Amino acid sequence: MVFKGTERRPDPVDISAQIESTGGMINAGTEQERLTVYWCKLRLEYKKTEQLHLSIALPGLALDDPDIYALDLLSVILGEGMSSRLFVELRENRGLAYDVHSGVSHFRDTGAFIISAGVDPASAYEAGPAILEQVASVRDSIDEREVERAKQLVAGRLMLRMEDTRAVSAWMGSQEMVRGEMLDVDHVVQRVEAVTSEDLCAEWLPRIWSMTTSTLRSWGHAGAISACRGS
Repeated sequence: MVFKGTERRPDPVDISAQIESTGGMINAGTEQERLTVYWCKLRLEYKKTEQLHLSIALPGLALDDPDIYALDLLSVILGEGMSSRLFVELRENRGLAYDVHSGVSHFRDTGAFIISAGVDPASAYEAGPAILEQVASVRDSIDEREVERAKQLVAGRLMLRMEDTRAVSAWMGSQEMVRGEMLDVDHVVQRVEAVTSEDLCAEWLPRIWSMTTSTLRSWGHAGAISACRGS
């Protein structure tokens, strides 16, 4: 239950009591086990079209993972905005994609890191490895200026969202129901600002790199595989 507006914020305990009075006989569920991640699945759909839509899904991080802010920044550096590595390399420098971007989703028990691109079908086998080469490139070479630009984008985007009362309601409701804690915008910005370039190459990254290596192998691109492994 989410209340829109700021003139009144109901007491969560009172609201919970009212909900329990109407549905208290419903048995509480048990926490579900986390699902196993299956690597390198490929799905192709053939259609007669002038544009091919390529989407690469990599494992992400759950909402309660302390490294989610680092992954958010990594996504910005890699594929969010016109100064991101994917946009500059694939669209501006090589002309391989009409559009290319990345994004992250954080859920209660898992997460997803997704890269999407719209390319000419004739360029698909060049665009796929080119995308994954850029993913591999952030492993060892993240510039401090990139990190600072990413922080400014994340903080600015968050501030703008708070101008919309619907976004504020969703922000408060999701934290109350999923996180179990209420973080204000300043607190989140502080956590984003605390991320360093070293955090973007931390121990949680091998989960992404291993998936990237498997996907590159399916493309048969040995050079990109070596780059991803760091060898």
